[in-house]
Amino acid sequence: ARHHGIILNELYAGKLVWNRVRMVKDPDTGRRISRPNPPSEWKRAEVQHLAIIDRSLFDEAQERKHARSITAPQKQRKSKYLLSGLLKCGLCGGGIVVKDRDHGRVRIHCSTMREAGSCKNRRVLYMDEVEKAVLSGLKTHLKAPHLLREFADAYQTERQRLAGEKRRRRGRLQTRVGEIKRLLDRAWDDYAAERMPTDIIGARMKELSAEQKAVEAELASEPAAEKVIGLHPGALRQYERCVSDLATVFGGGITENNAEAAEKLRKLIARVTLIPDSDGLRIELQGHLARLLDAPELFPNMRIASSGGTVVAEEGLEPPTRGL
Repeated sequence: ARHHGIILNELYAGKLVWNRVRMVKDPDTGRRISRPNPPSEWKRAEVQHLAIIDRSLFDEAQERKHARSITAPQKQRKSKYLLSGLLKCGLCGGGIVVKDRDHGRVRIHCSTMREAGSCKNRRVLYMDEVEKAVLSGLKTHLKAPHLLREFADAYQTERQRLAGEKRRRRGRLQTRVGEIKRLLDRAWDDYAAERMPTDIIGARMKELSAEQKAVEAELASEPAAEKVIGLHPGALRQYERCVSDLATVFGGGITENNAEAAEKLRKLIARVTLIPDSDGLRIELQGHLARLLDAPELFPNMRIASSGGTVVAEEGLEPPTRGL
């Protein structure tokens, strides 16, 4: 997708390509992350003096590579059920897998208990009942949007707190850079006026220059100011539509008719933990609610209320919803 590698390098055929990726900063870690740009935004220029092969040979290589390319098996595998790969045992943390079918209904149980026998969870459940409970819980919370708004407010408050800490740190570093520059100026004046021995002032200036480079490098690595984002009502509406679209397919698996809604909903679910207790079964749902705040991937037709710029919100701030 990024056209990395020798075979895909158009420079060998006399064409320079750039702007294939852009760099953004993760607000949690401060690290720079590359994100591929769409091919329509790539820039190209003819540089035939750098070509080492004919364009026809390059094009033939692309055709052969495309013909031989296959998708890795793990990427070909698609989820068969709405909660495939998301179900976990509350006793051992192992996965919940399909056991068999009972009169057409899919039954599931703990994979650790089946394979190793080390888990005490011998409960056998029906997939359709678990799916129904999860979607029912999601619907309940969607009918109380103030809960999601509280989450959005808490998310925003935490982001602002982290942003404040980063701004204060940047301020301290900038202050230190200014102090070092003033010390270097005074040291140079002392050197020029011969007020201090050369060996002493030289060592001092070398020490200050090294510190200046270190502080400036640390300052350059500091992330940019946080963007304040809000919970767009379109996210909740589309989220609720996804739940409604899947309300009639309990236990029936993912089909062409519901695949899109299922995929969008799956991206908002981190894990579903099934915990057997004395009262029966407790289901704990942990969701990627933060993705509702930065959701162009999930909902490409919506706009996020933002102060501008790109916000990278991957994991984090995903409180579990208990007692569904």
